Amino acid sequence: DSEASCDFCARRTAVDPWDPIESAHSYVASNVAKYNGFHSLVLSRAHTPVDFTAEVLADLLQTASRHFATVHSRHSEAVYPHLMWDNLGRSSASQLHLHLQASITPRRYYGRAAQLQQAARDYESRA
Repeated sequence: DSEASCDFCARRTAVDPWDPIESAHSYVASNVAKYNGFHSLVLSRAHTPVDFTAEVLADLLQTASRHFATVHSRHSEAVYPHLMWDNLGRSSASQLHLHLQASITPRRYYGRAAQLQQAARDYESRA
């Protein structure tokens, strides 16, 4: 995939009601393949998924944090953030463009984070 044909570089993306959330190195767009109602993408302004700096990574994480806070401010029940990094095809990335998937849910964390939270509760209840 080249930068010339990349939907993310061309900003051919869907929008959510809480958009736009933008920063120097990234922006938030709606995920067209949502697995929950608050599932968005945090997209780097640079195309390459492997050549980035600590500054770009910090910016992506800060933008994701702003996304979580914005969604929560409009939907107070959304309290469990989840961030995934899709990078290259084996991680199920649909486009070869540096991006994160950000979702926030009202009921629980996903996967391993939910297991760790439950283990902590179980441990605490025995103490």
